[in-house]
Amino acid sequence: FSGDANQMFFSRNDILAEKKKNKKPGVAKNQLFSAQRGIYDWENIQALPFNDPDYNFMHPALHPDGSKLYFVSDRPGGFGGYDIYVADNIDGQWMDPINLGPEINTPGNEVFPFFHPTGVLFFASNGHSGYGGLDLFLIDVSQRIWGELITMGPPFNSPEDDFGLTVNTTCTQC
Repeated sequence: FSGDANQMFFSRNDILAEKKKNKKPGVAKNQLFSAQRGIYDWENIQALPFNDPDYNFMHPALHPDGSKLYFVSDRPGGFGGYDIYVADNIDGQWMDPINLGPEINTPGNEVFPFFHPTGVLFFASNGHSGYGGLDLFLIDVSQRIWGELITMGPPFNSPEDDFGLTVNTTCTQC
């Protein structure tokens, strides 16, 4: 969600449309969309311009100022199964996504990014050394030279899959 909660980014599939577009009939891939808050519901649903019906685009995480969208894709040119990408928003136009590189992405899967206002990117991975399955990691990407990749360790990580972390930055009683 945007900082003012008037814009939402989400992933979904559209089986009917995908059957017509996808090279593999009957396979619906996830794509990224945005929507504007309306009076009663979400309106003006738009597919993001870099979607490709042959690959998954999912798990969007918006930078607090709306300038960047972090997401996951299995598009060609990555390091593994699912990689984390970022697309810049310049003057209301989404630029071509950039792979976040080998500091973050591995031959495994990196999924469920969450960008914190301090510049820390949280995500889950089964490609970095961890405790088992998907584990939670963080890295400071606020500067030109990124910080060190850190595993969150127990109790956040366990031998099972651990993912989907979000942090409420406005709650003072949590």
